[in-house]
Amino acid sequence: MKSKIFIFGIFIFGILYIIYEGLYIDFPSKKFDPIEWGENFKVRKKMAKDIINSKMFIGKDKLYLESQLGNINKDDRFDNVWTSSLGYKGILSAKYYYLSFTFEDNLVKNVVIKETEYD
Repeated sequence: MKSKIFIFGIFIFGILYIIYEGLYIDFPSKKFDPIEWGENFKVRKKMAKDIINSKMFIGKDKLYLESQLGNINKDDRFDNVWTSSLGYKGILSAKYYYLSFTFEDNLVKNVVIKETEYD
C-alpha cells in the first residue's frame, strides 16, 4: 500500500512539474522603484514590465542606468550590452531570466527580457 502511495505521489509531482514548466512566463507588473530594485531582488521580475513598457531608460546614458539599477552585469566583450538579473524559474531544467540593455552611442537603444536555459 505504501509503495502505491509513493508511486502515486511521484506521478502527481511529475504532472505538476510539467504543468509548472509549461506555463508561459508572464511577470505581473509593478511600478519601477530604484530603491526597492536594489533592496528586494524578488520584486525585480514585477518591475521589468514597467521598465520595458514605459521605455524609461531609452535614450539614457550608462551612468544614469547604473544610478537607477545599481550593480549591472557588464561583459567586457560586449560593451554595447549590459544585463540585470531577474532570477530563474524551474527545478530540473531552470530558465534564467534577465533584462538586457542594448546601447548605441552609449545611450540605451533597447530593453528586453531574455532567458537562458540551464540543464
